[in-house]
Amino acid sequence: MRHPRRGRNIAWVIAGLGVVAVLVAVWLTQTRAPGNLQVLLGVGGAKAAIVAGVVGLVYHVRVARRYDRLRRGEGVLLRWRIDPARWRVFREEATARAIAPGLPNELPLLEEIPADGIDLTITDNAFCLGPEFEVLEKNSVVRLKGPVLEIEQRVPSGRYSTRLVVFRLPAQANAEAEVASLAERFASRAAGSQQLVRKVALVALVIVVAGLVALLIWVMSVTHRG
Repeated sequence: MRHPRRGRNIAWVIAGLGVVAVLVAVWLTQTRAPGNLQVLLGVGGAKAAIVAGVVGLVYHVRVARRYDRLRRGEGVLLRWRIDPARWRVFREEATARAIAPGLPNELPLLEEIPADGIDLTITDNAFCLGPEFEVLEKNSVVRLKGPVLEIEQRVPSGRYSTRLVVFRLPAQANAEAEVASLAERFASRAAGSQQLVRKVALVALVIVVAGLVALLIWVMSVTHRG
C-alpha cells in the first residue's frame, strides 16, 4: 500500500460526519416534535460514527501507527540500500518464483529503480520498500533464497478466515547472518503482538457497547416524548 494513513483518515471523517448527524438529530428534537426524520438521522449517524470509529481505530493501530513508527526509525531491525544492479538480479529471480507453482508475490515490483538505489526497511511489525508499505503479522516467517528475501505470513481474509501470502523483497549479498538474526527476532515477538491485539479488541468492544447504550437511551427518550 502506498498511502498507509488514507484508510484511517477516511474512516475518521465518516465517524465525524456521523457525530454531526447525531448532534443535528438531537438539536431537531429540541426545537420541534420528534419524528421519523430525527430518529433515522440519529440512528444512521450513530451507526456510522460507531462503525467508522472502530474501523479507524483498528486501522490506526494496525497500519498508520506502524508506518509513523517506521518513518521515525523506531524498532528498525534491518535497513538496506539496494542498487540497480542488485535490483535487476532480484527482480529476475522474484519474477521466476512468482510464476512458478506456489504463492505469487503480493508486492508490486518496479521495472527499474532510481540510479542511487532504493531503501528496504524492516521493523518488528512492518516493512517499507521504496514507496510500498506493508504490515507484518505476528506469524511472519523469514527465509533467504539467493537474492530474494521471502516473508510468509497469514493475513485476515473475511470475518473468520485467513489466507497465506508471501512478500518477496531484495536482499543484499552475503546477508545470511542478518537474515538469521531477523528471523530470530520475528520468532520472539509473538507474545507482545498477542497482547496488543487483545487491547485493541477490548477498546473496540467498549466503544461499541457504550455507543449502542447511548443510542438506545436516546431513541427511547425520543419515542417517549413523541
